[in-house]
Amino acid sequence: STGMDAGAVFVATCLATAIGIALGFITYAVIKALSGRWSDLNVSVVVIAIIFILKFIFLDAA
Repeated sequence: STGMDAGAVFVATCLATAIGIALGFITYAVIKALSGRWSDLNVSVVVIAIIFILKFIFLDAA
């Protein structure tokens, strides 16, 4: 009974984790692309990174 709603704390923690994973996909793909190592990238990683980029551009991140 800390005065904080347990559901709100859980959602905030999950949201922060999801945003971190999304930024990890984007960063990994961008770093590999900028370093010229396209062959190291899996197509699914690039697709997921593009989807996350579009999500951050067109949808509210929170």
